Amino acid sequence: DQVRAPLAGSLATDRPIYRPGQPVHLRGVLRLHNDAGYALPPADSQANVSVVDAQGNTVLSTTLALGPFGTFNTTLPIAPGAPLGAYTINAGLVGAQHAAPQQGAGAPQQGAGAPQQGAGAPQQGAGAPQQGPTVFGQFAVAEYRTPAFEVSVTPAAPDVLQGQPLTLD
Repeated sequence: DQVRAPLAGSLATDRPIYRPGQPVHLRGVLRLHNDAGYALPPADSQANVSVVDAQGNTVLSTTLALGPFGTFNTTLPIAPGAPLGAYTINAGLVGAQHAAPQQGAGAPQQGAGAPQQGAGAPQQGAGAPQQGPTVFGQFAVAEYRTPAFEVSVTPAAPDVLQGQPLTLD
């Protein structure tokens, strides 16, 4: 008999990798489990959100109001000299001691799919203390450069009609 975590969700950033000095745009969706499936958190719910850098330092610890669909978003500016490596994002409901969400806490969500790996698992370690189950995600901060190369193509004819073969010099 498998026990379901009382909280499910998803955390996402606009990209998987960032350079120091770039902003990270973070979005999250939180859902409660009940007997019927997934339910929206109560209308006045808030999320504790924390981001921990590769060295275990908390770089963001905030409380955000959830929107009407159980969502939140924020932007985290990464400092120019920020440590490189994997950053961990944790989010949970404020005051979440939700062992069994009440019926009627929100409309069940159909087709939401299974929670992502780790969703609903309590997280331990550095970062803002969470009072209950959390969902987590991560992104990377790295010094990277786009490869320095150029491709030049010169067509044999100045104009080519649709359906005609394109010949290159």
